[in-house]
Amino acid sequence: MSPRPDPEAELAAAEDLANDLIDDDLVIRAWFPEPDELAALKLPPRSKVDANIRVIAIGDFDYSPCGGTHCARTSQLAAIRIAAPSATRA
Repeated sequence: MSPRPDPEAELAAAEDLANDLIDDDLVIRAWFPEPDELAALKLPPRSKVDANIRVIAIGDFDYSPCGGTHCARTSQLAAIRIAAPSATRA
């Protein structure tokens, strides 16, 4: 049996990773991929929409379907501080 992860260490690692991505000045791309390109992307299987899906790419780090507003580069963000964990839906 492996030891349980330290939640504080996991939060600190997530915060460090987020700030490293900000410092990397990654391009944030928003586009509507063609169906064959969309099928090739590894997106979360939550979408109930199957056409005209807008995808946001943060460099090569993350691809997500999203209709919200986004900056053009990660360096446009300020440093991130995680104050406390919160529950999210899976």
